[in-house]
Amino acid sequence: MPRTATSFRQRLRDGLRAGLLAVLVLCTASVHALDPRLPLGQFVLEKWGADDGLPQNSVNAFAHAADGFLWIATYEGLAQFDGLRIHPATESITQQTGSALVRLWQGSDDSLWVASVDRGLTRLKDGQFTHWNTASGLPSDTVMMVRGRTDSDIWVGTQTGLARIVDDQVVLVNGIPATAIRDVYFDAEQRVWVLTRSSGLFVIDADGVAPVALQGDNTPIGGSITGHADGGVWVATMRGLHHIDSRGRWQRRLGIEDGLAGEVINKLLLDRQGALWIGYEGKGLQRLYAGKLDSLPSDGLPNNFVSTLFEDRFGNVWIGTNLGLARLRESLFINFGEAEGMPGDYARVIAAAPDGSLWAGVDGGGLVQFSQDRIAKIYSPANGLLGDSVRALAFDAQGGLWIGNYTVGLQHLVDGAFRNITPADGLPSTLIRAIQPDREGVLWLGTEDRGLIRYDGLQFERIDWEDGSASVEARSLLLTRDGRLWTGTYERGVGVFDPATRRLQRIAAIPPTQRVLTLFEDRERRIWVGGQAGLGLYLQGQFRNLANQGAAFQRAVFYINDDAEGGLWFTGNLGLSHVSAEALAAWIADPAQPLAATRLDRLDGLRSSQLNGTSQPAGARDAEGRLWLPSARGVAVLRDDSTILAERPPSVQLEAVLIDGIVTPLAPRAAITLPPTGGRIEFRFSGVNSLLPRAPLYQTRMEGLDSDWSAPESRQSVTYGALNAGDYVFRVRSVAPGGTVSTEIRVPVQVLPMLWDQPWVRVLAILLTLIGIYAFAQWRWLRLRAINRRLEAEVDARTRELRSNNVQLEEALVQVQELSRTDTLTGLGNRRFLQDEIHAEMALTLRVQHEQLALAEHAREGLVFLLLDLDHFKRINDEHGHAAGDRWLAAVADTIRQTTRSADHRIRWGGEEFLVMLRLTRADDAMAQADRLLQAIRGLRVAIDDQTRLQGTASIGIASWPIGTGDRVDWEAALQLADAALYQAKHIGRDQACMLTYAPRPVRLHDLQDALRHPAQAIADGRFQLTQRGGETPLPSPPLS
Repeated sequence: MPRTATSFRQRLRDGLRAGLLAVLVLCTASVHALDPRLPLGQFVLEKWGADDGLPQNSVNAFAHAADGFLWIATYEGLAQFDGLRIHPATESITQQTGSALVRLWQGSDDSLWVASVDRGLTRLKDGQFTHWNTASGLPSDTVMMVRGRTDSDIWVGTQTGLARIVDDQVVLVNGIPATAIRDVYFDAEQRVWVLTRSSGLFVIDADGVAPVALQGDNTPIGGSITGHADGGVWVATMRGLHHIDSRGRWQRRLGIEDGLAGEVINKLLLDRQGALWIGYEGKGLQRLYAGKLDSLPSDGLPNNFVSTLFEDRFGNVWIGTNLGLARLRESLFINFGEAEGMPGDYARVIAAAPDGSLWAGVDGGGLVQFSQDRIAKIYSPANGLLGDSVRALAFDAQGGLWIGNYTVGLQHLVDGAFRNITPADGLPSTLIRAIQPDREGVLWLGTEDRGLIRYDGLQFERIDWEDGSASVEARSLLLTRDGRLWTGTYERGVGVFDPATRRLQRIAAIPPTQRVLTLFEDRERRIWVGGQAGLGLYLQGQFRNLANQGAAFQRAVFYINDDAEGGLWFTGNLGLSHVSAEALAAWIADPAQPLAATRLDRLDGLRSSQLNGTSQPAGARDAEGRLWLPSARGVAVLRDDSTILAERPPSVQLEAVLIDGIVTPLAPRAAITLPPTGGRIEFRFSGVNSLLPRAPLYQTRMEGLDSDWSAPESRQSVTYGALNAGDYVFRVRSVAPGGTVSTEIRVPVQVLPMLWDQPWVRVLAILLTLIGIYAFAQWRWLRLRAINRRLEAEVDARTRELRSNNVQLEEALVQVQELSRTDTLTGLGNRRFLQDEIHAEMALTLRVQHEQLALAEHAREGLVFLLLDLDHFKRINDEHGHAAGDRWLAAVADTIRQTTRSADHRIRWGGEEFLVMLRLTRADDAMAQADRLLQAIRGLRVAIDDQTRLQGTASIGIASWPIGTGDRVDWEAALQLADAALYQAKHIGRDQACMLTYAPRPVRLHDLQDALRHPAQAIADGRFQLTQRGGETPLPSPPLS
């Protein structure tokens, strides 16, 4: 029987799941699959790896849950993807499913089946875990695949055979060899196709189990199996791709000779449009549709070892590799670059021809003609073009194309024939940035070095400003509907040509700092100005700079156009931006109104966000109304004027409700009830949609408290303080970047009134008050007689209590003082303990030594400092952690406590250093004590787990106080001497005890201080005598101090 366990926390509630699933179904209904007619390079490719939240880089399987989350299986457990971020599964889930996960299957009942190579099979449903393994009847605990025929009929492929789980009971499938099962496929005829690792292909139907021969593949090593459009199946092996028809007959094998990238195929996927996706071992990804193979560029995937393929409900294709995962999703743009046949990537200008074709000028690539979304022809110097850098284009009324060949000259292309105009023909400048034919047949040129030039077909005329100064750099030209010619310049803003004076009149309202790059007249005849300083509007003789509307309007603008509703598109180095007609109208009516822009960039399918043609025209509309835009990575075509995918509403789900920081279970359709004091309530929520390339925003509202929805913001939680008694409804919804809102979630909240706020309680309180007043009048006089006696008794009791409290306070103060002198980890004294005790010990030592003046100096009892340092303590911390290090320190402290006399002072000096202060001890006895300490520590063993026991050694430095007769030397000098001795013990080889004594007599303070500054030299010249393990052993070469 299967084993069932309860998960740590059920993340989604049944009541929310039903509504959320309905939203997802609506979203899915309009999405089928990636368009198989488009090359793979036209889809948006996104990649994630371990640095982005994956538990491990080998991605083996996907499943799409009803709540919109995508489950991901790796060799280090499960993860979830919410459309923007990857979140590893909780530890409680990993403990149940195991970590070495290879396959997933999602049931229509929202159950998740997880196959593990070492833990068998696990089902997660409604927060409950159910397990199957060999004890449950599976052939093996190594499960290679899992796939459901229905929610109650699950097929399980293991390392040693095939089984089914029918109504939670294991049923073995007979007739299939007891070998590894690679894949199972259910066709429309109710047949089951089984692909084994090394025994070939089998089909199970009403007649039983039958093998299916794969011609040309005598010993097939199975990889994957999926459906075929004719009702048969595709079978992938180590020898390529086999087609088995609906009658179970082999038809053909595809191999490298047929265009396959390789023959070792790991995974197949047949999407909803009938396209076959092929994932290779080391050869990346291909798609087969209508007999044509298309390959994803080799540098596109995280790795070319494809382990799994999956199509989610939104039509996205997910690719798992052994170095992360990738997603292919629909793009808002059609892109043309070198991969599509462009002669170069940096497109500068685009113009639409009267016949519907589009023409693009490319830096270093010449001129490209597009027809029916394909490259029709490329012009270069080899076939008539003057130069290979085209930076200005314009069609005249007769359909002829004027071409500005940068630094070379001007050309006119009519019926395939070029007419060339160069400086030899009188052309004043070859740095042409804009061309504009007018209604009279005159051609106007905007140049970098000669400003505005007029050409009537016979001669060229340079146009000056109204003050007689020459124009220098004209970057853009605009012929408005009233026939006026506008010029955008770098040095003087915007000018309008005056036919009467034949000069440019500057528009004074437009500041020259705009450095104008483009001009546009909208349907309301308003003039929009785009330049290096951003976007501006010239309206009724006044100029409005949009820079104060945010960063979207402050950067360089290269092209402006409107949409069918009157909204505005404009390009820049960050992509294509759009302002809706409604927002634009509101801002024009009231400039104080905020103006928001939606931007499309690489996330939406642009290969480059740099739409910076810097010449004119830097964009065009085709006959279908689509925008064609030059970019730093070729030409991009916006499919239509809607934001398509970005405007599909995300779903929203309630993750958790916390009351005073504690997670509260949610019952379907039940209100959250808060106590009369209210408490702090927090709602956590998220938005899920695999179609959204950007994070959704959220709006919340507490009905009964908030008068309107909150402003959209990215935070995913909201907290309310103490609410007044009453009924509320918490509402939350998500908002797509374009403003589309999701279906909202509503959670009733009830705050109970205080007991005394209830009517019956108030009436009862009045009655009780009256009764109380009457009763009080009756017994008060009785109470007055006892007041004096009671007060006397209370005073007496209070006096006794105060005395007791004083005693307790004094005891507490003693305890606090003791704690301040004690190391919390080891229980030994600390430095403050030493400072408190040292002077008393020094006084005692001087008295005893005064009584022992008749004895030799070495025989007198003094105050001995043993400075002990643990050897290689850092290694314990590094290899076993600081907790293990603390246990070793505590154990050493206990050893010191047990090995020394109770009258001695034991101190943790800091880190791994300990100080033992031996009272009234001779030097020889101190050396013996040090030996006992070393032996005790050497034999110490501390277990930190069942397999590991710590052991180690220590080194000890020893010095006595007083240091000798002569100048008065304080105890700090003796401690310095012990530290120098400790250094010698470390230098000799650790696990040693060394004592240093100062030989010269009488002791002179300045001589001692000099020796302490250079202990190695003092040992060498005999001022310091070094004793090791109780005997004097001068070092052959003292270490440098």
